[in-house]
Amino acid sequence: METKYNPDYSIHPGDYLAEVLESRAMSQSEFAQRTGLAPKTINHILSGKSSFSTDVALIFERTLGISANIWIGLLENYHLFHARKEERKKLNYSSYEKWLKQFPLKDLTKLGLIRKTKVTAERVEDLMRFLNIASPDAWKQVDNNQLAYYRKNSNFKDTNQATAVWLHLAKRLAERQLTHVEFSKENLERNLSQIRKLTAETQDVAIARLNKICFDLGLKLVLLPEFKDTHLSGAAFWAQSSPIVALSLRHKRNDHFWFSFFHEVGHILKHGKKSIFLDSLEGTASDITIEEEEANQFASQQLIAESDWDSFKMNFQFSDDLVQSFAKKIEIHPGIIVGRLQREGLLPYSRLNELKEKWEIEQKEIQL
Repeated sequence: METKYNPDYSIHPGDYLAEVLESRAMSQSEFAQRTGLAPKTINHILSGKSSFSTDVALIFERTLGISANIWIGLLENYHLFHARKEERKKLNYSSYEKWLKQFPLKDLTKLGLIRKTKVTAERVEDLMRFLNIASPDAWKQVDNNQLAYYRKNSNFKDTNQATAVWLHLAKRLAERQLTHVEFSKENLERNLSQIRKLTAETQDVAIARLNKICFDLGLKLVLLPEFKDTHLSGAAFWAQSSPIVALSLRHKRNDHFWFSFFHEVGHILKHGKKSIFLDSLEGTASDITIEEEEANQFASQQLIAESDWDSFKMNFQFSDDLVQSFAKKIEIHPGIIVGRLQREGLLPYSRLNELKEKWEIEQKEIQL
């Protein structure tokens, strides 16, 4: 979160001017003579009855040796302080307690995106700043438009505020990735085998190299912890001409991460730029759309060639040694093989999980 110091008081430039004149034993009349301004003007500034222009700030700078920037800064801070007070009165922040409860405030606080505070006004102000809106009422319009868009262009129908906020943050993080590379589907396809090799690496090595490859290809990769009640494994969408893949590492296992990554890449390569794909990678066969089935098949085939898989699963009995031997043969992490066996019902979810690696996204503060 961008931290700004907003004190609960303000100093009018006139008060500061009075202190300066007193410290220099200079009367108002003498100061008026030195500045060439009318005594009445000086008196009104000192009493806070009137403001002053940049021209007067420059006169004060020459007369007192105090930068015009300081005088203008004091004046602007004074006006801003009172504008905030008036805004809080008008908005009546206490009435937005219910509105606040819709959002994943704990998740946003952990990431440093809003302050850890119980003061309603501060929480509302932080959330508005994060959501890029001028008022809670403005979010209603934005949210209605977004929800309508998600339901029309997304496969994920249970969109709530937590999902909307997670996606909003993913977009903002992607915006920070400034690349001059023009994305090409052909370039991405040529690099898929290189990316697949990373599955055998540890998390730190794999993620660092994957970030580099994606950046060089113009594919924006965002790793963002799952928010409560989102149930999202990942998302794939476009922002102008840039594709974005956002992953949550929801199940905290390397096999799930790599399947999710290739699943989202499948959406980027195979499906339209106007759609937003929000994926939980769960659900029954009747719930899965054609696009989701295509992305699932794409991920499975990229990780393990269909001919290799058909041959391997004929074993029926899957031991630690057999899985590791197959993983070595096709140059992939054994945890990915275990994950696929479990998803296809060929291996109980209680077996061979020790061959998977635990991966997590570090919960650290985000600066936007």
